[in-house]
Amino acid sequence: MLPTLLLLTGCTPALRSAVPLAALPAADDPALTVTAEAAWYAARGPTPEALARALTRATPYRDPDGAPFHAGTDWTLRWGWATEPRAAGCQIVSPKVHVDLTLTLPLWRPPPEPDPDLAAAWQRYTAALWEHELGHVDRAVDAADALLHQLRALPAGPDCLAAERAARALAADAVELLREEQRVYDAATAHGTTQGASFPAPPPPTLQ
Repeated sequence: MLPTLLLLTGCTPALRSAVPLAALPAADDPALTVTAEAAWYAARGPTPEALARALTRATPYRDPDGAPFHAGTDWTLRWGWATEPRAAGCQIVSPKVHVDLTLTLPLWRPPPEPDPDLAAAWQRYTAALWEHELGHVDRAVDAADALLHQLRALPAGPDCLAAERAARALAADAVELLREEQRVYDAATAHGTTQGASFPAPPPPTLQ
């Protein structure tokens, strides 16, 4: 995983609150930059079942079939470069790639005297959700790093129009590849369920 520093930039206006992203990794390549925001939506419930229903109503995320999931990472890759005419054609120079990230997670609004077991279960659940979303972050930053290296290695084109066209094609391919990698990651982890992000947690297996 490429080291990356995620910088809090604010809260998505439609969501309730935001807190700083702490202890996330920093890119040592000035041509690769990353900004991120953490956003929360609120849910209330005094029992696991009530809280699960509230999450299902409040979450902004649904899979293509309409099934809810409780957290998400929205990403955008942006890029730029200059062109330099040369005797052999035209070269892409000084490429830069930027990643914008928004991690959205649920925030429990507990009752005045919350059930300690529910509070502990919530802590475990949100920790697992956070771990899962950081997997999406890793993939986005790695994709940006790979695109930057591809742009730097791009051969000169016969002219600057051709060089620009080749660079844009690389960028478009990077976006499509990252979209597929994120989809595969969600499918492999069932949106984090296999990483412990299940609420309420399933009961332990019955010994036969």
